[in-house]
Amino acid sequence: THAVLATFWEGLETSAQLQGLDEMAIRERVALALDGHLAEAMPGSRFPRFVIDAERARINRLVTAWLQHEQRRREPFTVLAHERSAALVFEGLPLEFRVDRLDCVHSRDGDRYLIIDYKTGKEVQPGGWQADRLREPQLPLYATPEALNALEIDRADGIAFAHVHARRRRLASATNWAARLIDGDPTPRSQTDFDQLLAETHAQLRWLTRAFLAGQAGHEMGSLKDSPLAVLVREMDTDNDAATPS
Repeated sequence: THAVLATFWEGLETSAQLQGLDEMAIRERVALALDGHLAEAMPGSRFPRFVIDAERARINRLVTAWLQHEQRRREPFTVLAHERSAALVFEGLPLEFRVDRLDCVHSRDGDRYLIIDYKTGKEVQPGGWQADRLREPQLPLYATPEALNALEIDRADGIAFAHVHARRRRLASATNWAARLIDGDPTPRSQTDFDQLLAETHAQLRWLTRAFLAGQAGHEMGSLKDSPLAVLVREMDTDNDAATPS
């Protein structure tokens, strides 16, 4: 899905061009992108033809529906980059990362830079960007000065999850210029100021990184509930008043 979206935007850089496409034209462009990626992802030597055809149809429907959702965006935009890789050292920790997409949004008050991460799972959690309940550090990390320098952009004015899902399409965002990018799409709860959100989250990220490098492995109770790491940690039995940590 990521590869198909990247290929789609390689030949179509602006929202105006996207707006000029009807559903059939979008489907045709998505099909061309699928031709270049599906054979590699699902070779005929390993998958039956009917499975490949079913997956082709599924991804085409999924991506087409998402692009139609993006046609509802309030402001014009230009796609500056997609699948851009970079490396940085954050508080002493070497990291390599890849940004799914970088947009320049042409707002009434000037151009704004938006970092987008595609999500294809059942849920997205923009509330996980808050410093006091940091569950989704990826996008705030991309907006740190170190990451922006590695990406060769001056600033980040917004971050967004693009929830590319069959039943729940949303552009969940936090920005310094608009409450939301598409009418009805969510924003983080209790968000008051984007710059403050980044400052608080970045401070927490720096503390966590330094703690990690120092060998500290503390965590909040319940924070690993849906994580594969939960098998490594035994928490108190909250149903037993007399329980003690194991």
